Amino acid sequence: MTKVSVIIPVYNGREVVIDAVNSALQQQEVIEVICVNDGSTDDTEKILESIEIQSLDFITSKTRERHLLEILVLKSSRRLPCFS
Repeated sequence: MTKVSVIIPVYNGREVVIDAVNSALQQQEVIEVICVNDGSTDDTEKILESIEIQSLDFITSKTRERHLLEILVLKSSRRLPCFS
């Protein structure tokens, strides 16, 4: 079975981000989840900081100008990222 990293872009997703992370981590092939918080103005960043799951990492971009693909290539620890 191929192992994958799941990348979840999020903007003002405080109401859904925990469910999205949990849903991804329930899949057998998922070894890590990377959330890219793209300049959210709600509590998304605080929620991501409060999640204590070792296979979760997140990036926050305040400017909304960084290219998502650049962030993913730098951050993903595996070769086969999968977009959610």
